[in-house]
Amino acid sequence: MPKILEEVRTRAIQALRNQIAQGGFEKATMRSIASELGISAATLYHYFASKEDLIAAMIVEDWKPVSEKIREEAEQCPDAEEVCAMLYTNLLAFSSSHQSVFSSLSSSDILKDQGPGFHSRLVSIMKDMILEKMEAKDERAVQCAEGCAELLLAGVREKRNYESMKFAINTLTGGKQ
Repeated sequence: MPKILEEVRTRAIQALRNQIAQGGFEKATMRSIASELGISAATLYHYFASKEDLIAAMIVEDWKPVSEKIREEAEQCPDAEEVCAMLYTNLLAFSSSHQSVFSSLSSSDILKDQGPGFHSRLVSIMKDMILEKMEAKDERAVQCAEGCAELLLAGVREKRNYESMKFAINTLTGGKQ
């Protein structure tokens, strides 16, 4: 089995970013990325099984600092509705910054190889942040917090205005109407 060097993975992700920025998602190919790195396409395929696998690695890497920022900001939010507003703003910004990728491929297709339940893990993280600011902590509150997380993700996917979801979020979180 070939030796896997993390440097090649990191450089490949950066080359993908560069090529998307210069020519768009469609112009970035495994062959062109390998060429930019000075390696063969076959070598690149030892690191990433497909272009989608490379894209997923880029998205997951880009998500890490956003996730840390969200966790810090959630601590400062006074209530669950504010947590939802903050989550929505950050998710929308992340989605917008990766628009060329998300518009070309289904995010579920891109992220399917990042382990079972990427969407479920994201919902769980969001649910916990929302639940922490809710007064009730019973099973119904857990379900309501999870419903808010799903609503926020659907809102980002459909590019809804946050205000259009606010009544439902406040109903679910027990916040002000």
